[in-house]
Amino acid sequence: MPNQIAQRYQSELQQLTDALTAYRHREPEHNTTGGGQTNSNGAAARCAYNRRIRVA
Repeated sequence: MPNQIAQRYQSELQQLTDALTAYRHREPEHNTTGGGQTNSNGAAARCAYNRRIRVA
């Protein structure tokens, strides 16, 4: 992102960074037993309108 834009939106970008960091959850444990399936997709979330959102 160009410096001029980053400077203009510095406060908003910091608020977004803080919010994303505050609500990040621990990554799920991977299956290490060797007997089951693993899923490397991101976690599925649902918004207030019940739409699925993939997050990584």
